[in-house]
Amino acid sequence: MFARCLQEKWSEPPFPVQELQPYIEQDMSSAPRKTLPDLRTSVEEECAAMEDVIAILRREQEQLVSGSSEGLDIVVSEKNSSLDLLERKRLDRLTTMKKVGAPTDPGMIDQFVGADATLSRLWQRLRALARECQRVNTLNGRLVNVRLQFVDGRLDALRAFRGNQ
Repeated sequence: MFARCLQEKWSEPPFPVQELQPYIEQDMSSAPRKTLPDLRTSVEEECAAMEDVIAILRREQEQLVSGSSEGLDIVVSEKNSSLDLLERKRLDRLTTMKKVGAPTDPGMIDQFVGADATLSRLWQRLRALARECQRVNTLNGRLVNVRLQFVDGRLDALRAFRGNQ
């Protein structure tokens, strides 16, 4: 009797199903649209900070290639400040990602940001900048090692000269 009463009373939904369609079709893994601008802004700011780090790394590279150590201390100080800012922007982005419900698994992030064309483009740009930053930094590390070997060779020559006297 109760079941029959429910069937008669609720044979039609109390509101049009079409009103629910956008929510039903929405990918539940994506963040609500109103929070995506925050994530876009955060990723954009991290990109800008990464670009600054890359520019400073390139200046550092010029100093290392030239063999001049006069401006190197200034560039290294700027690099450290820029790296601190980049880390703050990275932490801001991670906080924003948590707020919007973005996954932390790297493989899932691409899928998450793929739901928004602008965010996807920014995310790919950030990844490309990170690769470039790593490439330039690795090269600079090699240049530092070459300079250290040069200095060590000079010191060894001086020690040998001193020992022969």
